[in-house]
Amino acid sequence: MSFTYSCGSGALKSSTLLKKLNKGDYTGAANELLRWNKANGKVLAGLTKRRKTEKALCFKKSATYYIVKKGDTLSAIASKYNTTYMALASLNNIKDTNLIYVGQRLYIKN
Repeated sequence: MSFTYSCGSGALKSSTLLKKLNKGDYTGAANELLRWNKANGKVLAGLTKRRKTEKALCFKKSATYYIVKKGDTLSAIASKYNTTYMALASLNNIKDTNLIYVGQRLYIKN
């Protein structure tokens, strides 16, 4: 859903990525993610990093996610999963560790 919002449903609808995904070619679809790293025709480092992270998540067999609830802090969530808040921030591309929001989905490294 986030990917579709970011790239636009029209662009995704006619994409090779969606065609591969619908055919069950999950590896091919994951590899296509790396092509979605441009804005206005210009490659963006931040999008390149994000797409690499998304591709890695596609191959993660036992990914764990946590949905942020009211009152949560990154430190408390990190403690619950026996990691550091900085590791969580890095893994989820969070620049300001004070800015997490209710409903946000955090990837937890197993």
